[in-house]
Amino acid sequence: MNWLEVSLTVSGELAEAVSDVLARFAPNGVMTEQGVKYNDD
Repeated sequence: MNWLEVSLTVSGELAEAVSDVLARFAPNGVMTEQGVKYNDD
C-alpha cells in the first residue's frame, strides 16, 4: 500500500469542500485533522 501525505491549511468553512475535491483522487479515503492556534495576549 502506498501513502501520499498532503498538508493544507484552510478555513473551517472550506475544509469539507477541499476534502471532497481530494477524495476524487484518493479512492481509499481522505483524512482531515483540525488544528488549534492559541493566542497568548
